[in-house]
Amino acid sequence: MADVDRAYTDSVRAALDKRRDMLFYGSAADGNEALQKLSVAPADVLLLDLQLPGMSGGALMRALRETDHFPTCIVCTRFYSRLSVEYACRYGAVYFLYKPLDYTQLPKLVLECHRASRPGIRSIQQNRQLEGHAVMRRLSGLGFAARLCGTMYLADALMRLQAQPALLRNLSKGLYNDIAASVGASASCVERGLRNAIAVAYQRGALGQRFPRRPTNRQVLEYLLDKLYDDEW
Repeated sequence: MADVDRAYTDSVRAALDKRRDMLFYGSAADGNEALQKLSVAPADVLLLDLQLPGMSGGALMRALRETDHFPTCIVCTRFYSRLSVEYACRYGAVYFLYKPLDYTQLPKLVLECHRASRPGIRSIQQNRQLEGHAVMRRLSGLGFAARLCGTMYLADALMRLQAQPALLRNLSKGLYNDIAASVGASASCVERGLRNAIAVAYQRGALGQRFPRRPTNRQVLEYLLDKLYDDEW
C-alpha cells in the first residue's frame, strides 16, 4: 500500500489481516519508496493514493508498467474528478475507492478486483460464460473501460435485466443487492462502481451523442438494454 497517512494504512492493514487468503506485507509513504519495495518484492495488489510525495500515484503506475510484474491497482482517494479517474485508468487503475473507506467490505472488494483483472482467475463476467463475454466486448467497443469493476458490474446488470426487467424499477434494493451478493460486495460498492464506469465512458465521449449531460445509472441501463441485441451496437 502506498499512502502518506500512516494511521489510514494501519487501518487498512488491520482490515485485510482478518482474511486468511490475504497477506498485507508492505507499505510506503511515497511513490519512490513504493517503487523500490515493489521492485524487490512484487505484490499482487497495490492500493495507492494518487497524491503521493516524491512520485505521484499515476507516475508510480507508469513506472510499474515497465517492470515484469504489474499489480492490480486500486486507487484510494479523498478527491474525485473526471480527469483524475481518466488519468488513473489510463495507467492501469481498475477501481476507485473514496475515503473514508468501508473497512468491513474492503477485503471482499480487493479480492474481487484482483480476480476480475487477472486472466485465468474466475471473474464476474466469466460467471455468465460466452454471453457475458459478448456483452463485455460490446461495452468495450462502446468506450467502457473493460478493466474497471464497474464495467463488469454493468455487464452483469444488463444480463440480469434481460431475465428480470422489473429489477430496473428497483435498483438499490433489487438489482444492486443481487449483484453485490454474487460478488461478495455491498450494494453501495456496486452503485459506485457503475457510476464510475459511466463517468469514465462519458469522459471518453462514448455517450456524448446520446446524453448531452452525464447520465444516471438508470438512464444508461435503460439505453443499453434497448440496444443489447442491436447488431449495429
